[in-house]
Amino acid sequence: MTNIYVRTAFNESFMYLFMPMILIGIVDLLNKNYKSFYIYFILGYIGIINSHLVLSVYFTFIVLIILLINYKKILKKENIKRLIISSILILILVMPSVIMMLEHKALNIYTVFDSNAMNASSINIKANGLSVFDYIQPEIRYGNNIYVFINIVVIIFCLMSVIYLVKYEKNKQTKQLVLSILVALIISMLFSYHKFPYQYIPKLLLSVQFGFRFVLFIGLFISIFASYGLNLITTKNEENIKNISIILCCLIVLPFINNTTFIKINDISYDYNQGMGWQKEYLTKYTSANIDYFNERDNKIKINTDEN
Repeated sequence: MTNIYVRTAFNESFMYLFMPMILIGIVDLLNKNYKSFYIYFILGYIGIINSHLVLSVYFTFIVLIILLINYKKILKKENIKRLIISSILILILVMPSVIMMLEHKALNIYTVFDSNAMNASSINIKANGLSVFDYIQPEIRYGNNIYVFINIVVIIFCLMSVIYLVKYEKNKQTKQLVLSILVALIISMLFSYHKFPYQYIPKLLLSVQFGFRFVLFIGLFISIFASYGLNLITTKNEENIKNISIILCCLIVLPFINNTTFIKINDISYDYNQGMGWQKEYLTKYTSANIDYFNERDNKIKINTDEN
């Protein structure tokens, strides 16, 4: 919701459509549904690369961790072959857009490729990173109205997932997959952490700009992991677990109701002096240098003349 209505980051919102497809593809690979694997894995990767290239690199790192956790089934000759084939197909299919991007970067025309204008530095990423408490307090942390608060009920279901995973889950493959999601969630939270050592990250990956961007991954993995905990409440016939869950939800959620702030969209004053708003980063450098003309280009021009 924040990506769509506050940050207008539609490219990151589109990633929500494609990241689950990649995870479904991995599950299909483990279950030997190879045709389905190729469809979901390839389409998913084409989608995230064309949505947000830098975040797709970070997501690939997390995918590799998931694959390594399930190495006993993944590190087989036929599976490695299928991963290589799918990777080659992905590279071929995304090549037109990647080549165009590299051309624009080489020409150095657009503001988005200017590291100074984009403020792509480890210091900036850390300054816009998160602490553990940011996830559990329902308030705006940043001046640009970025919400990072995670629904308390979702957090409770995640705790239930840990209980379910340790105490009840007997299927080894399912247990390993859910453990993979938990590890992916922890890694995503580390990426967003304000003390993560970004000074050692390659310069190209610093264009992620903000630590809070990884809330995108956290939202995905915590939703999957929480749904696993919800399964504990809906399928197990233990009334004490259900009752405890309901009581916990009420006790934790109710105190926040009085602290919730609702903002009417008409009460917010906007400053349109930034050209395209936050999207001005995608203007050409020449346009950015003449932003006043860009802002007023639709208005009438008044020319003062000296009659003398």
